[in-house]
Amino acid sequence: MAVLVDRGQVKWDTPVSHILPDFAQRTDEVGQDSTIIDILAHRTGLAAPNGLWVQRKQVCAMPKSETVRTCVHLQSVAPLRGKYLYNNWGYGLATEIIEKVPVIGNKSAGRIVMYHHGNLVGFLSSVFLVPDSSTAIIAMSNSHPFADSSDWVGQLVLETVLEGESSHDFIRLTEDTKSAQFAAYSDLARKLDTMKTQSEPSRALGSYCGQYYNKAKNFRLDITVEGRKLRMNVQGLEDAEYMLEPYGVDTFWWPVNREYEQCEQCMFSWTWPGIHLISFHASQTDIDALDWDHDVTTPSAERFIKASAPEQV
Repeated sequence: MAVLVDRGQVKWDTPVSHILPDFAQRTDEVGQDSTIIDILAHRTGLAAPNGLWVQRKQVCAMPKSETVRTCVHLQSVAPLRGKYLYNNWGYGLATEIIEKVPVIGNKSAGRIVMYHHGNLVGFLSSVFLVPDSSTAIIAMSNSHPFADSSDWVGQLVLETVLEGESSHDFIRLTEDTKSAQFAAYSDLARKLDTMKTQSEPSRALGSYCGQYYNKAKNFRLDITVEGRKLRMNVQGLEDAEYMLEPYGVDTFWWPVNREYEQCEQCMFSWTWPGIHLISFHASQTDIDALDWDHDVTTPSAERFIKASAPEQV
């Protein structure tokens, strides 16, 4: 993006909607006034639901073509430019902008250090480039560690290259992070167990079955019965399923198990109670919606509306 700004093809304060007209379907300040620097500086104030694009075993749940439409429907949880709120969807919009602007190969001035790190379970990586010394540092990991090991290993090598030795205790930082992660999962399990009731579901399990859609109708949850449990499938993806057990009346859950979630299912560390709870809502005659708090940045769970008949995404 900086190359495009340097060439004068865009400006940092160019409104996103000037390049991506569909983004102007948002009638709020974000849709009308947010700029390129806003989305890259994470100050749009939009919610950051990572669960809409990445699911178990790191399967991509949302096609790239849905990026703008999804962002049009993201909930605003803070004023535009009111606070820093990290949001991967901003990078998605930036990608769409770059692809809209014609790019012709040309060299740009290098920085002292250029850095990027990727963070998807199974292929964590970090890259550091030092142009002045023609140095490249690449650290990769195919596991799911307790901490951001590939990033910290890269930083350790970088500090040694630039300063001769590292001034940070990365071993202690890793140990502290490991302890904090175990504590977070223990606290989460305790909270959920405390809130759980012995109440049975208010109706037969088959009453909860159906297809439920988000507001943009580009994200689907399929509910079916599996024995005495419910199966929740995301977007029809084979590797994105959750077995739901009764939790209390019309709420179901998938119990906390760090080893299963992170080591077997390759999930990120999701340690807030709402991610584990699926709450169904009933009209006078039938279940018509469900709530899932899959995004920790929003003040309330997202509602998915039950389709009257099977639809195609």
